[in-house]
Amino acid sequence: MKETIAYLNSLLNENDTIVIGLSGGPDSMCLLNIIESLNKNIKIVCAHINHNIREESKEELHFIEDYCKTKKLTLETTTFKKKSPNQDFNELELREKRYSYFESIIKKYNAKYLFTAHHGDDLIETILMRLTRGSTLKGYSGFQTETQKDGYKIIKPLIYATKDDIDEYNKQNNIPSVTDNTNFKDVYTRNRYRHHILPFLKKENSNIHLKYLKFSKELNKYYEFVNILVNKELSQRYKNNILDITNYNELEQLLQIKIIENVLDSIYIDNLYLVTDRHVDLILNIINNSRPNP
Repeated sequence: MKETIAYLNSLLNENDTIVIGLSGGPDSMCLLNIIESLNKNIKIVCAHINHNIREESKEELHFIEDYCKTKKLTLETTTFKKKSPNQDFNELELREKRYSYFESIIKKYNAKYLFTAHHGDDLIETILMRLTRGSTLKGYSGFQTETQKDGYKIIKPLIYATKDDIDEYNKQNNIPSVTDNTNFKDVYTRNRYRHHILPFLKKENSNIHLKYLKFSKELNKYYEFVNILVNKELSQRYKNNILDITNYNELEQLLQIKIIENVLDSIYIDNLYLVTDRHVDLILNIINNSRPNP
């Protein structure tokens, strides 16, 4: 956890206000404890969401309420209502609702950062899943340690650690947590990667998470560089949500692709699970094969 602690010490200042997404699971409880242990005068707001899917959710909420009361931590909670009596929200919809709720808490407390407990194993899984299904250059990089939002940043400081590192930290420091039993079911795509592919990769290289982190950062550098060229072209072609495709096929093919990706990113903000390379190809085919009406 040395890298995570060093990173947090360099990031956080006295009197900062932060929000942490607290599920009550081992990962978020580990992150909360690390931040508390920094001994800085930081206002911590814990934000918990009851997704209203599992029966255990009520018990998890009670656990978090008791913990925050004991630690004298500010706690904000919400419960998502079902989409309909017999229909739950899908994974993408839940993600959108989660971050919308977190953003409302950020604004309420004028917080500087939103902390989430995504770790190094999560990064590997995300990259592999997107490589398998297809994505964009930005999507293939997984997620970053810091993501700039409107007026705040999303921070993932456990990206330097593995799930095993987190479990060991919790064991050594007697950190209480709750267990989500759905994490053990292979019916979920991410769990299949976690249970069957990660063990093989870690057997090949015990520090594989750091290799994927380096890959992610390197890929993001290329994304940011290409984006300079893309933004220059977009400023001339994309106005009022309309893309001017005049002489579009005369652009470098890479620019054509990245312009479409950026437009889709602006429409489906942060929904890289939704946008794939297939969608980009379909749009490019329509543009390049379009003919004026007679």
